[in-house]
Amino acid sequence: MFIHIWGVLWRLMAIATAIYVGWRVRFIVVIVLLSVILTYVAHPLVERGCRWRPRAIRHSSWRFLVTLGVFLTLIALSVALMLWIWVPFQAQLNDLHQSIGDYQTAIEARLAGLREWYDRLPESMRAALDQQPDERVTHYLLGLVGGILARTVDWAARIWELILIPVLAFYFCLDSRSLKRELLYLVPYRKVRETLFLLRQATRIMQSYVVAQLVLCLVAGVVVGGGLWILKVPYPLVLGVLAGITRAVPIVGPVIGAIPITLLAMTVSLKMGMSVLLFFCILHLVESKVLLPELVGHRMKLHPAIILIVLLVGAEFYGILGMFLAAPVAAILRMLLGFYLIEPEMRRRRALGGMATGRLAPEEANDLFRKVS
Repeated sequence: MFIHIWGVLWRLMAIATAIYVGWRVRFIVVIVLLSVILTYVAHPLVERGCRWRPRAIRHSSWRFLVTLGVFLTLIALSVALMLWIWVPFQAQLNDLHQSIGDYQTAIEARLAGLREWYDRLPESMRAALDQQPDERVTHYLLGLVGGILARTVDWAARIWELILIPVLAFYFCLDSRSLKRELLYLVPYRKVRETLFLLRQATRIMQSYVVAQLVLCLVAGVVVGGGLWILKVPYPLVLGVLAGITRAVPIVGPVIGAIPITLLAMTVSLKMGMSVLLFFCILHLVESKVLLPELVGHRMKLHPAIILIVLLVGAEFYGILGMFLAAPVAAILRMLLGFYLIEPEMRRRRALGGMATGRLAPEEANDLFRKVS
């Protein structure tokens, strides 16, 4: 009994220590996570390039050249894209900043019109609407969004340290097998196969999610920017970038991006606002029913309520990055929970049911209990 209690206390102390150390080195954790995200983007390209190795070049030398070429190409494309859109983006952003007061006044006028419409409603209908959440909910949501943005800006302020991201990602792609072997040295021999299986499952979950979210962000930015330009909404480039960035957050991200864009369109005309709202509804339908199942597949088996909870937890610690990574981390924890707790319990119950119905002899059931324990 004493040994069991001591084991539980030791595990709790280890978990508390890991949480404390993780909090103290949280910026390093962010750097490593961003490096892993970049690795998931570059690693498939590196693996494809390594298949075309000339016979006269050693494998290690060719992998170094391919990895270096992939990263230089990605950096060059990123810089070229930034230079291409920076001038019009900055011009639209400055214009929006100067005109934000006028748009705010127009939005307030629209809201005043809604208030007049509300005052003309029957007394019973107004009483029912008054029972809905009041403006304190709005203040809470605005405060929450402001806190998330403040934490994100705090991380981005240390941009001089972000140079480590491509460097770490380069070494992750260059020598991933050696890093995996060094990690397995810390694992007991009888747990190596189990650890490799869990690593493969976690990698599949994270890689499919990261690649899917990056593709969806790119699609959202391009499609929203082009759609707003076609609908003649002001500042389509700035609003397209906003839609692409907010799309990185699962479930609530598209809504967060759609609300200010729709309000801005409504300041021009009610018809334009309704057209933009319809446009976002169609885009969300296509994403959720066509693109997301095709890109992520069946690996993200999480209830939307669970995702919302872990999004709030991730936002509290790491801002937008925490919201971006909260869903796959929760999926990995769910996979570990099923592997270590749920599946063994189900096997025990099946064995117990088989023994009760006579399908298993008692000695066979005991042997099965010992294997799964």
